Amino acid sequence: MKFFINSSAKSDVGRKRSINEDAYLEQKNDSLFIVADGMGGHAAGEIASKMAVEIVKDFMQTSKHKDISTWPFDWDSKLPIEANRLNNAVKLANREIFAKANSDFSVAGMGTTIVTLFIHEGIAYIAHVGDSRAYLVRNSSIYRLTTDHSWVEDQVKAGNISEEDARQHPMRNVITRALGTQDSVNVDIRMERWNINDYFVLCTDGLTTHLEDSEIINGLHKHNGMVKDISKYLVNEANLKGGDDNITVIVVHVQKEVK
Repeated sequence: MKFFINSSAKSDVGRKRSINEDAYLEQKNDSLFIVADGMGGHAAGEIASKMAVEIVKDFMQTSKHKDISTWPFDWDSKLPIEANRLNNAVKLANREIFAKANSDFSVAGMGTTIVTLFIHEGIAYIAHVGDSRAYLVRNSSIYRLTTDHSWVEDQVKAGNISEEDARQHPMRNVITRALGTQDSVNVDIRMERWNINDYFVLCTDGLTTHLEDSEIINGLHKHNGMVKDISKYLVNEANLKGGDDNITVIVVHVQKEVK
């Protein structure tokens, strides 16, 4: 089935921070979307998140024309080619950010989360590291497509705290996996068959700290599926509820191509 992508991205520094260390990519023509949330003092997080976005974007473009034997990381036989390509792209970003952090004292210790959506033919490929999230909104239901790599998520899984407690927990910002903090990283890959009129939402924890999943889907319904209005509304709502962190969201709508 022929389709086209409509999307809207919105990023805001929030109400408590002076620097926006988030970065994003909205590339409709290639159906590639990325959100990254950097960390590190003296704006090093801003460098890490921008590096992640650029490296993944560049690899996804150039690898289309190269033999897979030239790719930097081993082939995973359990994954199809596009998932392997995305996996290689994110791992390459990790390696280059780690190398930069270890060769330049001014950015030592920097890192970043990443969540990437790549739509190819009938499949949505999602790759992520850290606590930035991807959601699928289908009809009147919302599905979280990623699992946070964070201390509080581990505690929720173990039954030690509730999801509500996790959202306000003093250790909610402690992540257990990131790009650039180790020389190698495990990337979570998910493949989801999409339907016409599906929405995908990518966001940093600056949004999900303040908004529950139900509030995200309410935002879509409130603005009749208009992606530009939805992205603006979600960021504004997060700011109204505190705006403790940088906030970035991309709303992606898969639509039927109209002849």
